[in-house]
Amino acid sequence: MHQNAKANCIRAIESGKKLLISDLYSQLPAKIPIERKSVAQYVVDRFSEAEGFHFVFHAEYEISQQPRAYPSAFAKARIFNFRCSQRWRVRPESDSTIPYGRTRNRRVRKKKFQCEGSISVIFPTSRRFNIGEDSYDIAVEFIHKMHEGCEQYGVPIKVREWIKKNPRTTLEAQRRELFLAMERGEIEGISEKKYLTSTAVHYWWRKTYAQTVYASEDPWINAENMLKNHHAVCVSFSFH
Repeated sequence: MHQNAKANCIRAIESGKKLLISDLYSQLPAKIPIERKSVAQYVVDRFSEAEGFHFVFHAEYEISQQPRAYPSAFAKARIFNFRCSQRWRVRPESDSTIPYGRTRNRRVRKKKFQCEGSISVIFPTSRRFNIGEDSYDIAVEFIHKMHEGCEQYGVPIKVREWIKKNPRTTLEAQRRELFLAMERGEIEGISEKKYLTSTAVHYWWRKTYAQTVYASEDPWINAENMLKNHHAVCVSFSFH
């Protein structure tokens, strides 16, 4: 194998490399079940965040008793494979039966690419992979090339966290304050605005704002939250 790392350093790596990971289970969040597919999904989500793309589950299968391209310790290991969500799929063309003015015809279709990118999370048959004097919980095989795709996943994690901690009442205000924070150096290591389009920022702002404003099933409470947080609403008091 080419590299190894502690679980708290999980991140995107050079395409085509295999990564051995130790100390994973001791660092899993309590909400993640100790079940292979759930663990695999958690690991892939960490790669997705760092890489800026989304990977979806594709297949589960077993390595043969005599593995090729893997050490002997990988015999009968279990693989959970996830593919890039931007993978292009051919669908038969058909005419829409929906009137032209309806949403289906107005929306811009998401771009698709012939991306063969994937992440495979590999689990040993026994508790750990024993390779030489070292042992590991899982292995990860990462294959992916950068391409255009879902803009929102290209927003750096630090920017997403800043938006979550500093929500504004409008998209325009959110993007303006975000850029000012970047110029002041408040978001460490982030200075490039290329991927922070209105569409990309809107995706993460909306997720945060919706959780703040629409936090209740009671519409009146949600309306109160919206008014309290809106910059154009002023509260005046009168005393008699």
